[in-house]
Amino acid sequence: MKGPTIFLIILLMVVLGTGFFIFYNNSSNQQENTQNAQLSICMGITDDTAKRSCITQLAIENKDYSICNNLDDGNYCEAYVAGAKGDLSYCQTKAVEGMKDVCYQRVAVGTLDESKCELIHPAFTGIYNVCYGDIVKIKKDPAICEKMRTSPNECYLVLAINSSDKSICDKISYSVDRDYCYKQIN
Repeated sequence: MKGPTIFLIILLMVVLGTGFFIFYNNSSNQQENTQNAQLSICMGITDDTAKRSCITQLAIENKDYSICNNLDDGNYCEAYVAGAKGDLSYCQTKAVEGMKDVCYQRVAVGTLDESKCELIHPAFTGIYNVCYGDIVKIKKDPAICEKMRTSPNECYLVLAINSSDKSICDKISYSVDRDYCYKQIN
């Protein structure tokens, strides 16, 4: 009696394991087929800007660097994938020189960690300010602006306008920018 029971248990485990393997393999293949179909649609777009945008968005959604290989210059795409994955090591080791700072910015925004904005080279104040601005729009915390190594005025402006909060305009030190802030929030 004990022998047939053990045999049935083992047989049941084999059947369930095989079923799981087949199901997992099919869903994995189905996902790959969907991704390939989407990539095929992107590749069929004739406008270069729209094609680049489509492929980059697909790579971001799938968090897959290899999709960026379908672009002549996939560096920008890869920086955005690194951001979606929160992959700081990619920025530090694989991002090409002109894209490291964009990569840091995308990872900072993707992880909502403003401290990563500090990795952006001081010469790239535009990217640096956008980094803080993107994060502050999401977190809506003026204290984030105070952490900046550059003037926080632009950060306060972005936050005030985005949250329609005139009280944040008061933090802007330049009167021209402060007045502009008040005018933007009516």
